[in-house]
Amino acid sequence: MNSAKNLGKGWRLPTVFELELIRAQLYLNNKGYLPVGEDGYWQRYWSSELDEHELNAWAVSLHKDEKQTLSLDGNKCFVRAVKNIRAVKNK
Repeated sequence: MNSAKNLGKGWRLPTVFELELIRAQLYLNNKGYLPVGEDGYWQRYWSSELDEHELNAWAVSLHKDEKQTLSLDGNKCFVRAVKNIRAVKNK
């Protein structure tokens, strides 16, 4: 879960909602889905959200409409960092 921190200031893991938006935009814009690994487990991406016990994190599939909580120990998922940007006001 520290992968985004290593990128520098402002980078973070996306929320579940943001990952679902990425999946929807890829599909709606005919860009397909992000690549799937050889095993089905590699198609999931870590979110920044932990479960209510803070022992597991939500992972979202960008290949199909699926999300689930997974233990942080022993599960492998991709990471896709996002960065907050400040809106520019029109003059």
